[in-house]
Amino acid sequence: MKRGQTWLIPVALACAGLGAPVPVHAQQGGGQALRVEIDSDISFGTAAHDARGGGTIELDPVTGMRRTTGGLVVVGSSYFTGRARISGRPFARVRVSLPDKITMRARQGNKSVAALFSAQIAPVITLDALGQFSFPFAGSFRADEADNGEFKGNFAITADYE
Repeated sequence: MKRGQTWLIPVALACAGLGAPVPVHAQQGGGQALRVEIDSDISFGTAAHDARGGGTIELDPVTGMRRTTGGLVVVGSSYFTGRARISGRPFARVRVSLPDKITMRARQGNKSVAALFSAQIAPVITLDALGQFSFPFAGSFRADEADNGEFKGNFAITADYE
């Protein structure tokens, strides 16, 4: 297997804006570069603690719906799942991986962990006739009652020609 590339994708909680597509350096595979572009970042939106304390915000990558559990209450309506696009040789098989979890930090130094997942994407995908494959990604954000601030983080999508 040829070594692929890793792309850092911004993740935010508390009114983060959309990022521009992120082009990446090419991995050569049969003469055509393998690229990942981020069409939209992921944002869990803004939430506050109620008397119950910590909780979880979950974004569904298929429906785009947001759900909270525990003591987190949604404030506002701005949130979105992410979307990535892989480009390369038409009909090529590509191994794609996302991390299980990441650490997100606030300016105050607080940290929390967001578990990430993708919408029904197999570990190995096949690019279409145009050499592209697009998929949504989303996840869940867990905050303890002591966590506060605007949390941000990055995670990597890795893609290799098989």
